[in-house]
Amino acid sequence: MEPSSMAPGGLVIKKHDGSDRVIALCGNPNVGKSTIFNELTHLRQHTG
Repeated sequence: MEPSSMAPGGLVIKKHDGSDRVIALCGNPNVGKSTIFNELTHLRQHTG
C-alpha cells in the first residue's frame, strides 16, 4: 500500500511508516461508534 491514499471527498491520509494502520468506524446512528473509538484511544471525544 502507498504511504498515503486519497479518501473520498479529497481527504488525504498520510501514513508515517509501514506499520501504521487506517481504521474506519462506520454504521448507523446510536450504535456505539464513539464508544468504541473512545475505548480504543482512551480519549473522551464526542460528536455534535
